[in-house]
Amino acid sequence: MNTDLCSLCAALLIVPAAILGWMNIADRIRIRRVRLQYRSLSSESRQQMLRCIDEAGRAGSNCTVLVAAEVASPTSNAAVIESHYGGMPYAEAGDVWPTVAEDKTEPADFLIQVRLDDTFPSPWSGRLIVIFSRREIDQTVRCYATPACERWTALANGPTPQREWLLNKVLIPKQPGLEEVGMTRSRHGRDGYLDYDPVVLVDTLPQLNTELLAHTKRPADLLAAVLAPNHCGYGFELSHLVQLGGDPVWLHADLEGLDCEHCHRPMRFLFQFGDLNGGSVFDDGGVCYVFGCDNHPDQPRGIVQVP
Repeated sequence: MNTDLCSLCAALLIVPAAILGWMNIADRIRIRRVRLQYRSLSSESRQQMLRCIDEAGRAGSNCTVLVAAEVASPTSNAAVIESHYGGMPYAEAGDVWPTVAEDKTEPADFLIQVRLDDTFPSPWSGRLIVIFSRREIDQTVRCYATPACERWTALANGPTPQREWLLNKVLIPKQPGLEEVGMTRSRHGRDGYLDYDPVVLVDTLPQLNTELLAHTKRPADLLAAVLAPNHCGYGFELSHLVQLGGDPVWLHADLEGLDCEHCHRPMRFLFQFGDLNGGSVFDDGGVCYVFGCDNHPDQPRGIVQVP
């Protein structure tokens, strides 16, 4: 009897472990396949996929995503005032490299800089927002109203720069009602999928689907890699992309209604981003939301939510 009981207990432990093991192997195979497919794509193929999305977005868009393109060599002087992460941040005379906290000397990581486009009203259009990491919910945010190549100065005393990625704008088309494409809820807890979820884009843009099917049997997986090339997997997560404009997509708690600390008026949502370099600066999957006050545009806020 004891022998039978021991055998049953062993089976209850071994069988689930074996199933999880096979699932992990299958997941690794799927990740490797997507990586190989992405690497085999020509630059023109990737650009054509993004053009399919952008052209559809020109007919009507709720937001823009910024898609990374790796820089083979240091950026030109003209690029220092444009959107990118990695490399060196924009700065002007008198700026110093910030630290991770007021009572620390450790230099903060440069996270991202985003140039706001003309979809934003005055006083935001054309501004450059630069964000550094900080060991608290609010990150260090600097805002430049009129960035210029001739005023750029390289900051000293920062950490070793990470590889640099330029960020290119892709307009995201407004999507049809979910009932038209047979979708219900997204894994982000919102009613419906996000407009830029690869599953949605593949199902609603036939030309894009055709482009992807020429290279893979899993078009949404490959599209996720095209949209977030520095991500190690294949699926879509909120922290993998930079969303410019539109409505914030909160990771969990809804913080909408943030007011300016100076005039107490509601702040405008500008953009959001996550751990774009595949690290864990925001606790592996966290998202930073950037807001600004129209009356005090020189003092935007970057607020982090973690899983």
